[in-house]
Amino acid sequence: MAYPQNIMNMPANGSPSYPFNGQLTDNAIFQTLFNQVISIETYSDNYSDNYSKLLNYAKVDASQYGDVKLYIDTDALQSYEWGPTQAQANKLLDLVSPPDPAVQAIYLDKFRQVACTVGGLLDRRGFGSEGAFSQFNSTVLGWIADTANIFRTLYYNSYIGTHEIGTAGTKDENAMNYIINTQGDENPALTASVALADLITDVKHVSRKYNELGFLRNFKEKDLIVVWNSKYYNQLKNADELVVFKEVNMNHGLEYEVLPQDYFGKIVGESGTITIPADGTDTYRTLIEGDFTGTDGVKVHLFPSQILPAGATVNKNETYIEDDTIAFKLIAKKSTPMLSSFATSSVFVNERVHTQTHFYTFSYNTLISRKGLPFITVRFTEAPNTNG
Repeated sequence: MAYPQNIMNMPANGSPSYPFNGQLTDNAIFQTLFNQVISIETYSDNYSDNYSKLLNYAKVDASQYGDVKLYIDTDALQSYEWGPTQAQANKLLDLVSPPDPAVQAIYLDKFRQVACTVGGLLDRRGFGSEGAFSQFNSTVLGWIADTANIFRTLYYNSYIGTHEIGTAGTKDENAMNYIINTQGDENPALTASVALADLITDVKHVSRKYNELGFLRNFKEKDLIVVWNSKYYNQLKNADELVVFKEVNMNHGLEYEVLPQDYFGKIVGESGTITIPADGTDTYRTLIEGDFTGTDGVKVHLFPSQILPAGATVNKNETYIEDDTIAFKLIAKKSTPMLSSFATSSVFVNERVHTQTHFYTFSYNTLISRKGLPFITVRFTEAPNTNG
């Protein structure tokens, strides 16, 4: 019996080779007949909206009028001793103006489009039924909105994982970017938990430490979220929780998100370009979506957070090196607004060739964190030893 090539070239696990080349199997009884395709099913569960909690908190409806949103922050006033004295009475006409507020502008300055062309006549001939063709067509067109959602989520989470304020040092040197010393620590989970608890207590206290403006303020727990690097959260939770935490919530009641370590890193520079080295010492990832060509001459299309090919020339401020020392970030849920004024669909029908091109156009902004809200990066000096 003659088997088709895709069946004969089976891998060790016994599965037919990929991709299907259209060749049917000979019928075991009738030599002039061939076994038929049972059915055609298009897998449609391609995208799940994971890791979108941060983005959902950040979304701001910017309407379709205007292009800038202003955030105004004010500082505390001053109090003074009072008494019914002549000196106090003489100051009645003195003007006591409040300090100038800080005004931060976030511009709705970016637009993207996803396009997909489908046919109406000839492409359906590749399917055995109207149902199979409709399922395939619906899945392909569904990818239009899914692609926009993928971009938004990866773009936003990459910013959260790479944005930091100032240079990392001790907590006294920079309360918004500091290092936990875990060298030789037998219980890194306990160290991380205590550091987070102390930080939450401090952020709730009135001070000028946890905003870039240096204004006097404090923050509520319900307005904060802990963003963990999965590398550490999974180690600490699964290896040490039973020993150290028992029934204690390691996030101390705060909302939290655990992001893959791919998102966490250090931006290469503020300006200029860099050619991605091939030595493999560091892992370089992109902050933008685009086409990149490596030394092998192959062009690849990447989304934010994906690994850049060696030899690609990229802008430094659009590139980051993966940094596995970042343990977690404590930020305000509204620290980094994601504006959206419109997301619209349209279709162009080309009657001459009987095709339909579907477009999905959406707006967003260059991400900028609000200077009046906390955005705190906490690092480990080294990967914690969870083996005890």
